[in-house]
Amino acid sequence: QWVQTASRVRQYWNKAEEVPCNDSEGGHPFLRNKMVEPHGIRELQGRLLIPMLDRHLNLWSLQYISEDGTKRFAKGGRVDGMFYRISGDAGGIGIAEVFSTAASVHRMTGSTVYVAFNAGNLIKVAPTVRSLHPEASIIIWGDDDKHRPDNPGKTMALEAAEAIGAEAVFPNFDRFDHCHPNPTDWNDYLLMEEGQWQ
Repeated sequence: QWVQTASRVRQYWNKAEEVPCNDSEGGHPFLRNKMVEPHGIRELQGRLLIPMLDRHLNLWSLQYISEDGTKRFAKGGRVDGMFYRISGDAGGIGIAEVFSTAASVHRMTGSTVYVAFNAGNLIKVAPTVRSLHPEASIIIWGDDDKHRPDNPGKTMALEAAEAIGAEAVFPNFDRFDHCHPNPTDWNDYLLMEEGQWQ
């Protein structure tokens, strides 16, 4: 089934168009709201397409993001261990849960950042990233899901960091005067830093 899905999503990917940067006309609403750039992802019929790649950069599946931020994976697609890479400074390597978080970290640091797509996949992506960058300093830019039982974002980020000898860091919102009760990730932090939190 993975092979069949991979063949199907490659057709979607080839039909899709590059997404303009936010400072040009036609940028995607999701990216504008998150204040991050597309970094090579594409758009088809209003949905963002994020490639899900293996260590050899073969395309196995896609994540779709709608204008309202709804996320879906291609049906029957391979998820475990798949990633997307935002290229930057090879001297500093990051791993984050989702695209908007990874793009925010890249914007703040200039680092190469890998997208794991969800918290549970951090532990599966991290060893691949370590094998691709054996000498690099790696940071897991984790979510702090304080409002959820067992704080899965923090728990799984710490587990992934320990598995590969990396550091896990989490956003601290204490210095911000905000009304939203549950900020969790580094995109929330970036928006607050820029005064754009809503």
